[in-house]
Amino acid sequence: MDRRGGERMSRHLYELLMDFALSHGARSIKDLPGCWEHSWTHAGNRWFVAAHAGPGERETSTGASIAPGSFWIECNGWPAGYVSMNGWTVARGAAINEKVLRAALRSGQGDAALGEESPGGDSGTATAGGRGG
Repeated sequence: MDRRGGERMSRHLYELLMDFALSHGARSIKDLPGCWEHSWTHAGNRWFVAAHAGPGERETSTGASIAPGSFWIECNGWPAGYVSMNGWTVARGAAINEKVLRAALRSGQGDAALGEESPGGDSGTATAGGRGG
C-alpha cells in the first residue's frame, strides 16, 4: 500500500469519499450505532466503503477497526485503503490503486445522482459495530 499524508492530498480524497457517502444518503453518521457502509460494483470489482464519525473506534461488518472521522475501503474482499483527514493509505497495485479507487467512487456517485444503485450495490447501511460488536 502507498501511504501518503499531508493536508492537501488527503483532503481531496477525503472530500471525494464524503461526497460519495452523501450521494448515497449518509446523514448524521456520528449518530449511528456503528459504521455507515456501502457496497457497489465497478469495472468488475466489488467495492466496499465504511465511514465512522462517532466516539471511539468501531468495527465494520467486515471486521476492520476504524477511528472516528475515517473511511475504510475494500476491493474484492481485500483492504484497498484507509482515509482520514490526517492522511491516507491506498493500495498500489496494477489492478487496484488510487486511480482505480477514484474512478470507482466517481462511478458510484453518478449512479446515486441518477437515483439508481450501482449494479450489485446497496443503499448504504449502518452496522451495530460489525463482528463481535
